[in-house]
Amino acid sequence: NIRSYLFNKSWDVVLEEKDFPSGMGHGSLGIHDGDISKEFLKAINKAKTPFVYSWFTVSTHRPYDYKGKKKNLVPIQNGFINSLTYSDNVLREFFAMASKCSWYDSTLFVLCPDHSHDSHKDYGPGAPEFHKIPMFFFGKVIKPEYKGKNIEKIFSQIDIVPSLLYQMGLKENAKKYVWGRNMFNPSTKTYSYFCSHDFGGMVHPRGVVSFQPEYLKYAYYTTPNTTVRDSLIQVVQAYQQMVYKDFMEK
Repeated sequence: NIRSYLFNKSWDVVLEEKDFPSGMGHGSLGIHDGDISKEFLKAINKAKTPFVYSWFTVSTHRPYDYKGKKKNLVPIQNGFINSLTYSDNVLREFFAMASKCSWYDSTLFVLCPDHSHDSHKDYGPGAPEFHKIPMFFFGKVIKPEYKGKNIEKIFSQIDIVPSLLYQMGLKENAKKYVWGRNMFNPSTKTYSYFCSHDFGGMVHPRGVVSFQPEYLKYAYYTTPNTTVRDSLIQVVQAYQQMVYKDFMEK
């Protein structure tokens, strides 16, 4: 239901497969990143500033059926590792072309996955490493004191928008994102909720836990202290309840 989600969020422009020229490289999930990158650039060049555009890439998602030869690099998740090389080259070419456009110097780029998955390191779905994702900001608009800065604290995708709004001085707008936090505020409490089809969990300074309600057992935990462990599970359950309550009321 990604299409319904995007229209519900009131984007002014939503482009899907039927909107692009026929004959473009196509996999089971959509048009290959290498082909769509050029169309994405065309769309941005037609936009009026200021703008917010989003490109949902697909080539690093299973089944990794992008065009091109794959090398035998790792015994597990070889397709995924190869796809990173492919998409990395696509992004390199995209930024090389974008750097020649008039809007480039005043644009902030945010790169972030929507989720992670199993890897060649073979983490189980209950482990936090299974859900760990990278995120970075890129662009000439970044203040000098933030360039090259690596934030090691625990955050998730829901913190991106309010963090940027606070940086832009739009505090009242940022406050509307009640579940998000300001990543650049040194006093911000850090934690991250994660979930899969049959369990929920949390990465927290006090430890990491994930729990399977159907089987009433822990899927993963890092702290041997049962009191802390049970306390974190209660936080996870409360978080789930309040998020769904908020969703239903809106």
